[in-house]
Amino acid sequence: MNTALGSVAWRIKALIHILISPLPYNYRINYFIQNLRHAFSKANMLTGYRVQVKHIMGLNCRFSLEGKTVLEIGPGWYSIGATLFYLLGAKKIYLIDIRPVLSFNLTMRYVNLLAENYLEVAQDLRVNPETIIRKLNKLKQVTSRNEFLNLISAEYHAPGDAQKTTFPDHSIDLVFSYGVLEHIPFTILEGIMKESVRVLRPNGRHYHNIGLHDHFDSAGLGNGVYFLKYSPFMWKLIGGNDLAYHNRLRKSDYLKLMSRYGKITWQDDELLKKNIEALKRIKVSKEFRCYDATDLAYSALYVEVTI
Repeated sequence: MNTALGSVAWRIKALIHILISPLPYNYRINYFIQNLRHAFSKANMLTGYRVQVKHIMGLNCRFSLEGKTVLEIGPGWYSIGATLFYLLGAKKIYLIDIRPVLSFNLTMRYVNLLAENYLEVAQDLRVNPETIIRKLNKLKQVTSRNEFLNLISAEYHAPGDAQKTTFPDHSIDLVFSYGVLEHIPFTILEGIMKESVRVLRPNGRHYHNIGLHDHFDSAGLGNGVYFLKYSPFMWKLIGGNDLAYHNRLRKSDYLKLMSRYGKITWQDDELLKKNIEALKRIKVSKEFRCYDATDLAYSALYVEVTI
């Protein structure tokens, strides 16, 4: 896609979010649009599973999830993580979200997909295939979201506030998020970090997969830095709504924040050459000019913090 067409496509996608956001039931409308573009097809759901299971298993190697109590922030329409935590033997799972968007239909579609590919799942999780299919077959029999949650020993708190939970002090082993923190303003992120310190056990930790990239990149110029060209005022107009919000924080910002509330014990990132090249052509907004080009170019951060 050339530059002109790319920028037009980027703006069209942004405009759709701007128009939908003020409407009643905007998340349902967005869900309908995502369905139209086959976002929840078997192929896409399987891809989502394969990406996320690698991160969860990396975490599981460093910090076994068996018998643990897990709090997931922002499980979304269907929690890939919650089902995997259950299959890995987590004792208790808490899911907290700002809206009750967890879909029973999508969750069951995901469970059935895992059952169809249970040998792959067993290999990924390093669990006996008979154990995996037995657990998945039990899940396939449930008839409601509440029944599903009960079976995996989960509680769904939505609407909920991850800054002010009702969980007792030192009652959680792991605070987990996947593709969520980038959609939260900095002041609220700081509140979440403080609350994590309160609820995590002395040997507990939190793990976050953070998308640093421009989330409109697939419809635009094929890079993840285009949104850095906009001033705070313009970005608030474009990406300040609750469907498209991105805080645009960079890797260094997250690391500084998390270092104040724990010890970073593991981290990884994604740095794409196309983003570095794109920054040579984009005049970034002045608030980003104090960052080095590499910091601006990172597209993802994976970080684990021990309290």
